[in-house]
Amino acid sequence: MATGTSGSSNGIVYFVVGALVVAVIVLGVMFFNAERNDSPLENAAEVVSEAADEVGDAARNAN
Repeated sequence: MATGTSGSSNGIVYFVVGALVVAVIVLGVMFFNAERNDSPLENAAEVVSEAADEVGDAARNAN
């Protein structure tokens, strides 16, 4: 019997790893900006927005 994995499972792994990277970046920004008087929520929202724009640009360029 031959056992193997399908190539589609790699996409799920890449998605999960990407989501974890974004989460770590957002939490890092919130942590390091907590010392300033700016709202950490506003800073995190800005970082997430910029990251989403970069992901969208990368997806468009991949096609």
